[in-house]
Amino acid sequence: MLLTMLIHGCARIKAARSEDFRPAQEPNLFVVAIVVAALMTFFQWSITTGALR
Repeated sequence: MLLTMLIHGCARIKAARSEDFRPAQEPNLFVVAIVVAALMTFFQWSITTGALR
């Protein structure tokens, strides 16, 4: 959801700068799921091992 909000926010900024506005495409669900899973795995690993202390 945050990724979608970021993409739409960037599209709005671009639209404000130029008159040629085309809405951004939604990100692929599988890509988003993989990125979220990777981030969750990284943070779980870093919390359990104390790697980011």
